Amino acid sequence: MIVNIVSLIVLLLEIFFITIIIIKSCRNKVIISKQNAIWFLPIFVFLYVLYLLCYLESTDEYSVVIIINHIVYTLKTFAFEINTNFLNALFNKNVLFTVTFSIAYLMAIFTTISTAFGFVKNYIRNKYRINRLRTKGCDIVIGYNEAAHIYLNKHKDKTIVWLNNDVNPNLIKDLNNSKIAYIISEINESNLIGFLKKKVRYNFIAFNYEQEQYQNLINTFINIQSKDYYIFLYLEVKFNEAEVVRNEYLKRKDSDESNLFIRTFSRYELISRKFVSEVTIPYYLPQDFYNENRTIKEYYKINVFFLGFGKVNTSLFTMFCQNNQLVGMDEGTLVNHLVNYYVIDRDPNAVNVKRIKYIIDNVNKMESDFIRPEPLCNFEIINWDVNSSEGINKVKRIVNQKNSFNFIIVSYGNDFENAETAIWLQNELNSNNCVIACRLCNIEINNDKILCFGNEEEIISHEYIVDDELLSFAKEIDAIYSKLNINDYLEYERHWDTLNQIELYSNLYSAISLKFKLNLMGLGVSKDPNQKSLSFEEVMAIYSKDSNPNPTYEDYFKTTIRNVIAYSEKLRWNAFYIFNGYKPMLKKDVEEKIKENKGSVIRKDHQAKKHICLTSMRGLEQVHQYLYQTFGKQLNVTIEDIETYKYDYMAFDKNDINLIKTLLDRGYKIYYL
Repeated sequence: MIVNIVSLIVLLLEIFFITIIIIKSCRNKVIISKQNAIWFLPIFVFLYVLYLLCYLESTDEYSVVIIINHIVYTLKTFAFEINTNFLNALFNKNVLFTVTFSIAYLMAIFTTISTAFGFVKNYIRNKYRINRLRTKGCDIVIGYNEAAHIYLNKHKDKTIVWLNNDVNPNLIKDLNNSKIAYIISEINESNLIGFLKKKVRYNFIAFNYEQEQYQNLINTFINIQSKDYYIFLYLEVKFNEAEVVRNEYLKRKDSDESNLFIRTFSRYELISRKFVSEVTIPYYLPQDFYNENRTIKEYYKINVFFLGFGKVNTSLFTMFCQNNQLVGMDEGTLVNHLVNYYVIDRDPNAVNVKRIKYIIDNVNKMESDFIRPEPLCNFEIINWDVNSSEGINKVKRIVNQKNSFNFIIVSYGNDFENAETAIWLQNELNSNNCVIACRLCNIEINNDKILCFGNEEEIISHEYIVDDELLSFAKEIDAIYSKLNINDYLEYERHWDTLNQIELYSNLYSAISLKFKLNLMGLGVSKDPNQKSLSFEEVMAIYSKDSNPNPTYEDYFKTTIRNVIAYSEKLRWNAFYIFNGYKPMLKKDVEEKIKENKGSVIRKDHQAKKHICLTSMRGLEQVHQYLYQTFGKQLNVTIEDIETYKYDYMAFDKNDINLIKTLLDRGYKIYYL
């Protein structure tokens, strides 16, 4: 009778306990865990009571030794060992006891197995994730910080994080819970080779590294001298350090023995690139600002205000200025139509403002043997805080001018200051001729009349760092200029490494200007699948309107849309080189370089930051004649080989690699604005 009562009580407790476990497991969605060790105590009690009950049923003897022995029997049950000396009698004659003990035994086995597996489960799962990713290639984030956290959570299914040995246990717990693969070891040559598979691409990414840290990384990766390993290392650096890092890497890399490619990126530059590639002046200008050939009417004014001139707006200004070079008409010829730029900052004497003003003001003072480049823009510093009555009234007077259109770019302070200033300006100014853009890093404003940019989380992604579409367009532009026919992407990456830093960025900013060129033609570009697109032939018909299909030299200076696009491209190219510190190359400089290199036409000296093509569109004729007279007989080149103005047409003129066709092939839709 006692056996049945005790067995029933234990059985009910077992059922209650199992019910609690099931409910908790369903709620947490975890049943196998090292936390299951806490089940040991109640199950131990169940088994101990049942062992003791069985013993007392078979004998009346009782002592401390017997109690201790039954503790040992109970513990051995968790190791799958059952003491049958006492159990057989009750097992054969009491079904309730048999069921109760069997359930307790199964619970003990499950506790042992699930707890043991819980301790190694995360290790096994992590190993599986690592092997799955490394087999097909993946991204590897080096170290853990806020940017790494953002990147990993966006791309957890195709990214591994590589951590140092002194890692926080709480971080490992979070990574396991987030199902993010991780490696814990020092990054050195031996560990890297142990991880890498041959002929598989790996993208290593390091965020917020200091100079000494990324120098050590470069040294480590350069030591892996094998063409069988395809390694891309992406280093986040300050923008002004990019060239230093690249040059150090190229100086030490053995191009014949390694498929290591080191690339740099700057968060501020990525933000600026994204904004400038998407937001252009021609896109927002009213159509009555344009002549039929897409030049800007003479008396129409375009004003751009930069509220704040810190790191972002300084980077943004040079990109925006060079990418928005507009063309006008003067007595039947094409001329540049200057955009008016105004800078308003709390500190009007900031170094960045002074330096840029110096560059802009000295364009027409450059020493040159040919026609000087056209001015880049009109530039004025407003020495008032925009929040003052003097500051806002000055802005209002400019904005309210007749036949004007205005862009205001706010990057004044923190997110809340910028948002408040943008909303205030929207209420104060005429919204019909004004576009306001506001830099917001972490918040959003629900106002469709204000353009928001600068979200750092958005650009911390594979799309912008590794698989940068602008960079792929830049490489296609370089392929056009360099007359390349390369199909293997690794071979092309090796070619990309041969480019001077200024040429590399020249291709990149040329790619950024693709949307501007289409907008200047009165066309929009989008990846919206619902947008109906013009065909390649229709776009080319707009571009080539009134153009001679077999142009003579003079055709290049007529006022067709095709020439307007090319003229603007020449202005953009000039601005890019001038903002990067280049000056016109003089004839005496060319003659000096001839002594060093007698086998090619001399147009530039990157070390001295000089380029002979830094002249106006018309000035190129003087340059071509000089180069032809200097190199024609010596190198057996023709005037056609030297006419570099044709480069300004190459993006849309080439039949084999036409960037309009490339856009359409990649799923972009081109449409009338």
